[in-house]
Amino acid sequence: VTEQVTGLDLVHLQLGLAIEGDAFELPVVGEPRGHAIEVRLYAEDPAQGFAPTPGTVEFLRWPTGTGIRVESGIEQGQTIGTQFDSMLGKLVVHAPNREIAVSRMRFALEETVIQGMGSNQRYLWTLSRDPEVIAGRMHTGYLGSRYADFAPAPSQEELERISAARAAAGTGAAGALSAGAGQKAQPSPWYSPSSGGAL
Repeated sequence: VTEQVTGLDLVHLQLGLAIEGDAFELPVVGEPRGHAIEVRLYAEDPAQGFAPTPGTVEFLRWPTGTGIRVESGIEQGQTIGTQFDSMLGKLVVHAPNREIAVSRMRFALEETVIQGMGSNQRYLWTLSRDPEVIAGRMHTGYLGSRYADFAPAPSQEELERISAARAAAGTGAAGALSAGAGQKAQPSPWYSPSSGGAL
């Protein structure tokens, strides 16, 4: 999260350079300050291959506190469907070092409450407790090799809630719930019968 550790807004700098060209004076980047982490909350179920979990935001509470930033455009009462990106928001934390930043992110995830649909919140929280993640020793294949550790099979209550949300949203994806974690479900949760094809 560049702006958190450098104090520089990259979007502002890119726009300035695009508008003014060589006349735009780029700032000197100093030493990074502390450590920053960002996670993205999605209306998706990790236990079902990150299938979408549409529904209505029945209750919403974002975390607050030192070093915690929330970026979101959703509101309580809003319906989250499958027509657009299912991202609910971003949590960004900044702290003097990685250990504190991870703890701060864990706190932010614990304080976040989004009711009315499934999400990857528990998945992210579990990751925040993993020793390899805490130490910063992840790699591009890490989550793939340990998928089951972070995305346990949902309970029957969760399956029923997700099924009801999908039925209410008219996605026609209830059949995906019968498949086990990591298996390809038919029909695809990204398929919309009303549109006649994949979303």
